[in-house]
Amino acid sequence: SDHLLATVVARNVAVQGQGLALCKMGCEIFGFIVPDPPMLPRRYYVRHRSGVHLLTLIGDFSALDVDAVNPVGSTVCSFKKVGDDCVCRVRQH
Repeated sequence: SDHLLATVVARNVAVQGQGLALCKMGCEIFGFIVPDPPMLPRRYYVRHRSGVHLLTLIGDFSALDVDAVNPVGSTVCSFKKVGDDCVCRVRQH
């Protein structure tokens, strides 16, 4: 069955890097998604609310061909559009 784990909330805030908040089910902010560069980004940094870098999302977001890379440089999962479907592959360590 489907379970909602988190929600991305677009916020109108003056603080750089806190416009996209990653929230747990109870609306508690868990972290932030920071685009790089801010206009037409090719990567997004996912950071815990304490500032700790968790993941970098890299790729072509318009075509949905994206890799998630951990702080040590290992690709941990990928998202790709295949026909009308979104296929996610999680790599085992």
